Parts: sequence; C-alpha cells; structure tokens
Amino acid sequence: MPLPQRQNNPLAPAAYNGLSSIGANYEDKHFSKSATFTIPASGTLSNQSIKLDRDADFFWETINVDAATPPFGLRFTDSTGYQLSDSFIGSFAFASSAGIGAPYVLLPSLYMPAGSAILVDLVDYSGADNTVTILIQGLKRFYDEGSR
Repeated sequence: MPLPQRQNNPLAPAAYNGLSSIGANYEDKHFSKSATFTIPASGTLSNQSIKLDRDADFFWETINVDAATPPFGLRFTDSTGYQLSDSFIGSFAFASSAGIGAPYVLLPSLYMPAGSAILVDLVDYSGADNTVTILIQGLKRFYDEGSR
C-alpha cells in the first residue's frame, strides 16, 4: 500500500517539506561547456565569465582543465558570488599525463539557475603566456510544462 501524500506547507522552503515537495516532472541531460582563456605571463585574469544556457537549470558536477604551460591557479565563483575555494587551486589538482586533465569533482553538485554564469579567476605562475581551456560538466534539468 503506497504512503498517503501529505500536505506541504506552501510558505516553507522545499527542504523543510521533504521529498514529497518535489512533485515536478523533469528530465536530466548531460551537459558540457568549454571556455578558453589566455593568461599573460605572470599575470592575472579576474572575473572571466562562462555563461550558461537559458533553456534549463544546471547542476554543476565536474571541472576539467587543460593548459599549455602549468603551473597556474584557478578560483571559481558560482552565480550567487560564493567562491568554491578560499584561495587559488593549483593546476596540479587537474594534472594528467596527456590531454585534458582528470576531473575535479564537486560533491554535492552546485545548482546554477538557467542563464547564470560561472566566474573564474586565473593566475599564471609559469612566467610565460598560458592558454587554459576549462570544461565544466553536469546535468541540465528540463521541466515538463506546468510542473514547476
């Protein structure tokens, strides 16, 4: 016998109402977006934007990075202004033997509203111009009409 559906408090945040408050029908689809930035030798780039699509909310799960000449540092900021780290994350955290690096996993995934942006600050420690490609991956959440 299924459990009865309880009445949700419409004034409370969804988290307080529990799983029964979800009720929306949606489909999650894998999504990747890349951006390339060139850091001047021993320089810094601040607030570089990776714009997200306007068609669906995004749940950010991983970061992959490829660079010409490490070492360099990165710091990410979400759409609310929350910085993912207090200081720069060293390129060694994304190192691989060839090609794009191992994913840096965000647990739990970060919710990013449709049309928002991820900001990244970059600093070069190599003393040479550095081209950095950042690949963000996660899920786009598409809701059925009228279920939100």
